[in-house]
Amino acid sequence: MLFLFDCMMDPGNLALPQAHQAMQIHKCCTTENCMVRRRARQVLVELGEVVLSLPQADLCGPPLAPGR
Repeated sequence: MLFLFDCMMDPGNLALPQAHQAMQIHKCCTTENCMVRRRARQVLVELGEVVLSLPQADLCGPPLAPGR
């Protein structure tokens, strides 16, 4: 059984539609305090649906040469 409403319970494997639904249900949660949102984000990143931004320190480095 899938548990998408309890922030304290890891829902386990999520299909893409379930991950999107979980992100909507838990839109006010953070990944630090919500296991459902954390799992959903993990699935969306793994499937290429979401690209996480780099930490600010990584953005301030020298630009890459063309072709890299």
